[in-house]
Amino acid sequence: MYYVCCDGRNVWVHAGCDIITNERFKELEHNNYYCPDCKVLESLFPDTTRSGCTPLWIRNAAAKRGSREDRSR
Repeated sequence: MYYVCCDGRNVWVHAGCDIITNERFKELEHNNYYCPDCKVLESLFPDTTRSGCTPLWIRNAAAKRGSREDRSR
């Protein structure tokens, strides 16, 4: 079982979950890897995602959603 670290968010991803072959896994020793979340964000916001994956306004919006959900319980 292999894990690879996302260079955008510094999170670990199970290689099988992102369908990373053994050959691709070996290539990643010399290349950057970006998790599926970063890949989606990059397609939506190409100028902002590689410098930290999630743009600040998206993180803030997610935090606000979370705080609203906590209050409703």
